[in-house]
Amino acid sequence: MDISTLEREATTIVNEHISKYKDPEVFITEHVSFSIRPLVRLLRKNYYGVFDKPFDAQTGRKKIWVPLTMTMCDGVSKNSDIDTKDATFTARSREGIGNTEVVRATVRRELEDTYFGQDIDMGIRTLSIDPTIVWELTPYKKNGKTHIKRTPIDVLNVYIDPSAPTLQDVDFAVRTLMSKKEMQSNENWINIDKAVEQENLPRYDDMGRSVRSTGKMVEVFTFYGEVPEYLITGTESDKKRVPAKMVCSGNAGVITLHLIERNTFKDKFGNSIKPYEEGWYTKLPWSWYGISPAWKVLDLQEYINTTVNIRVNRNTVAQYGIFKMRSGAGIRQKDFARLGSNGVIKVERMDDLEQMNVNEVGAGSYNDEAMAKQWASEVTSAFDIVRGAPTPASATATAQAI
Repeated sequence: MDISTLEREATTIVNEHISKYKDPEVFITEHVSFSIRPLVRLLRKNYYGVFDKPFDAQTGRKKIWVPLTMTMCDGVSKNSDIDTKDATFTARSREGIGNTEVVRATVRRELEDTYFGQDIDMGIRTLSIDPTIVWELTPYKKNGKTHIKRTPIDVLNVYIDPSAPTLQDVDFAVRTLMSKKEMQSNENWINIDKAVEQENLPRYDDMGRSVRSTGKMVEVFTFYGEVPEYLITGTESDKKRVPAKMVCSGNAGVITLHLIERNTFKDKFGNSIKPYEEGWYTKLPWSWYGISPAWKVLDLQEYINTTVNIRVNRNTVAQYGIFKMRSGAGIRQKDFARLGSNGVIKVERMDDLEQMNVNEVGAGSYNDEAMAKQWASEVTSAFDIVRGAPTPASATATAQAI
């Protein structure tokens, strides 16, 4: 078969897949769905505590963000923390004590060499915010042994059917940024000279709302899925579908093929798999995207922010006061601006100015705030597991182990 025809068909498969799953939606009912990418951006924004409009429209005061999402996410991370100290072994006999110490030291050394603790901590933190976490697996040799390097993939750079149970069951693609020098280090890649370098590409979010790259980079898409075998062999009669890996670059529909080959990555049983892992905090049977603690407290975050800021505004007004003024009294706005320091406004008649009575917010507002935090703790399970108290987790991993 003609090489250009094969390349055109391969790039069409990748381009159509990316276009189809660029804006995934998860349908809960016939009329209700979640648009995943805007949702992920919102969850991350809530964790950092960022208002779209940081100043109150009525008072001009900077609004207060209650760190509910961060508290719950950090609490979940503390409760789920695992590291090398948790790899404990107990000898079943006195004679086995020495061997047990050797096994314990060996396992901990292996875990440290593969950055086990760091990967798990980062994964748990990510899962507390994002609906799903994805790692790319890369085998490498160290001291004669094969190890697996786990590289985190931002969920916004993954293109997958949102109804898939797992990425092993469907075709999917991953977006990354690479320099041409990095591309040239792959000896079996083709058409590298045709790759288009660009400046200021978004590194994590292809909508351009993330940290941008420095220097010129190439937008690279790695596709794993089943394709007609003739795309690999070039023989038109090979029409059965086989697991393959394709690497392309480009954007705006202009795609260049750099690699197409069989996917030779296999599990211990010899089954062809994709070299990726995935994880969820709460997995749903009808969606590839799970539910994170940040998602579970999404509405509570808005509720508690509204409650606190209304209370602050009301209490501020109650302290400084609101006045009603007779028309034509000659009192200027700047006279009120100095009222807090001088405490006097000059009037011609006593009925020119009169303070209006504004009551402070009652105790019920504080009860609403406490109840919102209680709901958040219950829905995320971010309790203090040492004392069993219904409060966000605060104990360290060491205290929990003890």
